[in-house]
Amino acid sequence: MAFADQLDVFYGRVSQHSAQIYVRIGVLAGGGEWSIVGQVRGPIVRGVRTLPTTVSLTDLGPGPTLLATCAIPDPSFWTLQSPGTYEVSIQLTRDGEVAESIVRSLGIRFFGASECCFFWEGRRWVLRGVSTSMIDPQEIDDFVDNAGAIVASDPSDELLDRASDAGVMFIAELSTGNVLNTLRSIVRRPAVAIAVLPDGTYVDSGLRSAAPNVLLAQRIDPQKMSDIAGWAQVIFCDANDVEAFGNVARSSTLPVVAWRQLKGSYTLVEARRECDILQRDLAPEGDFAGYVVQI
Repeated sequence: MAFADQLDVFYGRVSQHSAQIYVRIGVLAGGGEWSIVGQVRGPIVRGVRTLPTTVSLTDLGPGPTLLATCAIPDPSFWTLQSPGTYEVSIQLTRDGEVAESIVRSLGIRFFGASECCFFWEGRRWVLRGVSTSMIDPQEIDDFVDNAGAIVASDPSDELLDRASDAGVMFIAELSTGNVLNTLRSIVRRPAVAIAVLPDGTYVDSGLRSAAPNVLLAQRIDPQKMSDIAGWAQVIFCDANDVEAFGNVARSSTLPVVAWRQLKGSYTLVEARRECDILQRDLAPEGDFAGYVVQI
């Protein structure tokens, strides 16, 4: 039986001095015939010469899931300016014999949400993004110097790999279907920091554990206001009606990202500039966590 699709690689406590890395297979219990061995090597940055270090994984033994860990000293974070990653080489053994070998890439982001704001490396960070259904992976490099994020529905592996290497944040909108499998697949790419889940998604512990390092977001239409899901950590709210948007945003205790549909034809870079116009237009309503325009 192959376990690659059930394997999660993620990080826990992170500081400037150390990052705790975990490898988990939730469908297997720890402490029995199965165990995890392997190593974490990095940082690796495209086009940059680095001095990688290697740290061995330690199997944590008996427990409800098969789990291994290691601590990375002085970690190099995945950032827009320096998208450093770590190569995680994993061997799943059964009674001491290697049953499966898996290699994953991990980016450690010092990124999260607190109250109504995003924070990156300890400082408040305002998201500015472009939502598009038509993007060529080759366009990613044109977007690197514009300090923005890309929003796309069910992005391809090639697109996410390109963004991860280049240092472009990705917000992935998931369509209906097997949300758990899709989420587990896309979060393997360091660029993915936020996942927008489809309406009606039921988030149980399995779905949350599949993406512990990704913020879960919900899209809201203020004209058809629905309840904020209990799993939502971020709200993306339509801002074409400024007054309606302001009413929703001011009442929220979560980070609110304004969303505007653009008319006409725009390149990614041109659309990114429209985020600043959206921010200016909404300034009388408040200062929000982010601004996204859709082309």
